[in-house]
Amino acid sequence: MKAVDDVETGSAPGPEYLDARRVANRFGISRSLVFKLAYSGRLPSVSIRFPGARQGKRIFRVADVLKFLGRNPG
Repeated sequence: MKAVDDVETGSAPGPEYLDARRVANRFGISRSLVFKLAYSGRLPSVSIRFPGARQGKRIFRVADVLKFLGRNPG
């Protein structure tokens, strides 16, 4: 079974946000580097979690990753 962002959908745009695992898979950089870049402030990210929760999900905007890598999404 393929993930939603792995399926070729023609002209439909891909996801706007990815988690660290999918960023690593799509752009060929390690997951640990993705987190290092996020924690250093060089790659913006958003942490999603319920109030008071210790764990959540950190997501990355695809446009920010492309900008960091020096690519133009258009």
